[in-house]
Amino acid sequence: MAKIKNSVRINLSGLSIDQLVNIGATELKGYDRDNLARIVTKLDSAANKRLVRLEKGGYNTPAMRASKMSRGDRFSVKGKNLKELRAQYIQVSNFLKSETSTVKGYKKFLKRIKKSFENKGVKIGGSSANDIEDFLDKETRIYDWLKERNPLIEESGYKYEAMMRISEFVNKSDLSESAIKKRMSKWLKKTYEEEQKRHSIDTSNFFDITEEDE
Repeated sequence: MAKIKNSVRINLSGLSIDQLVNIGATELKGYDRDNLARIVTKLDSAANKRLVRLEKGGYNTPAMRASKMSRGDRFSVKGKNLKELRAQYIQVSNFLKSETSTVKGYKKFLKRIKKSFENKGVKIGGSSANDIEDFLDKETRIYDWLKERNPLIEESGYKYEAMMRISEFVNKSDLSESAIKKRMSKWLKKTYEEEQKRHSIDTSNFFDITEEDE
């Protein structure tokens, strides 16, 4: 995109979204508020259309979460000063560049994630985008809960075994998330104890679930 002087009003009609999301930092700082607001407004319009389509499909994608756009939120330049507009330019540009900012891109992303999980032996129930999304959301939420309390789960090589077990519980659909967490915590503690006993390592400080964690 050619550099435009501060005093020149930008003609946006011939500029694509792909061009506008790739403005360099130096060039970005050269725009006054009026020109930058017009650029961001055009990007906001494209991003908001994508948000509407995603919301209609009932999706909550990584791009939406990264941009901190919850249901009903929209990108807007209203009330923003020049500094805030620069920050929003980065936010909306990152959203538009993301594969998961479109329904089509998100479905491709989910299929790729599903295949990756299944290649590791982690079975995912359902075949629709919504089914896969629901499954992955619950699976990763439980796994992240375990990892937060004992980060060694990733370092020990038990990551995919843990995910396999979680997926079995999730696919049964007759257990609450709290019940799955309890079972996984007990399994992880028992597995670690057996492993460490073979190496004569003290496991007294190993995390175990309490009633307060439920």
